[in-house]
Amino acid sequence: MSTLEHDPVRHIYHLNGVRIPSNTDILEWAGFSNYDEANQFNGGAVAQAAAVGDAVAKATELMDRRKPWKEYSHVAGYVEAWKKFKKDFRFKPTIIEEPLCDPDYGVATKPDRGGDSRLGIITVQQKTYRPNVATAIQTAFEEWCIYRKLGIEIKRSTKNRFGVELRHDGTYSAHRFTDPNDIQVFFSAVTCYKWHQKNNTRRMRLWQPNQR
Repeated sequence: MSTLEHDPVRHIYHLNGVRIPSNTDILEWAGFSNYDEANQFNGGAVAQAAAVGDAVAKATELMDRRKPWKEYSHVAGYVEAWKKFKKDFRFKPTIIEEPLCDPDYGVATKPDRGGDSRLGIITVQQKTYRPNVATAIQTAFEEWCIYRKLGIEIKRSTKNRFGVELRHDGTYSAHRFTDPNDIQVFFSAVTCYKWHQKNNTRRMRLWQPNQR
């Protein structure tokens, strides 16, 4: 049986004692997202937005776990938006910020939410900004791991993946990702990432004409 360990401070994962990449590591390496460059370009605005996003994530997690969250009252509008989404979609999250992985591929993730809804099982990534293409690929692997945990086999991504844009005024937009090939795009990136990690530090031998 595989043992997954997650360090929430350093945001790293170990599978059976061996460090493995997260889906965020893969997405950043492959160029789907680059927060460092964006932050420098926007004069630190990304870092400020990240602080709000962290507060929203903690507040909504506490709420979904039926725990007090008023220490994050400064993001109450975002929490109201999350409440509206759950009501509209009749969403009952059972997987809440839970570290998961695929031991065969050796990649970990921590989906924001997964659970039953009026559409069936859905995978949800919360955002305090408009989701982008990286979110589509991100939710594909999160969904893959959620279904694996539930003992359900899927070979392609479903249409029940959402990037939910929460706003401070209590409104939201649900962005649905429908491309069934998203999971294959992610696994292709994983293959390239691992090839690069293996070969980047290995000196290539120069082939000589007299070699056979």
